[in-house]
Amino acid sequence: MLVDYPARRRLKLIGHASRIALSEDPETVLALMPEGYSAAPEGAFVIDVVAFDWNCPRHITPRWTAQDIANMQRSGEWPQI
Repeated sequence: MLVDYPARRRLKLIGHASRIALSEDPETVLALMPEGYSAAPEGAFVIDVVAFDWNCPRHITPRWTAQDIANMQRSGEWPQI
């Protein structure tokens, strides 16, 4: 499940995950690493998504970072909930 709290959106994914070890397929594992990320990868998970569903936002409590709140205070623009 992936949740975007400020926008109150939730995506449920159903799929089959497989783990790829670095020793098994280094090219794929390294290709999945974010550019500039300094951690040494051990492997990766690849999810074959077979279904998804966008859910109702009714019971998702919005959450914002301190920086988001400071920006809203500065601009005077607050999201409609």
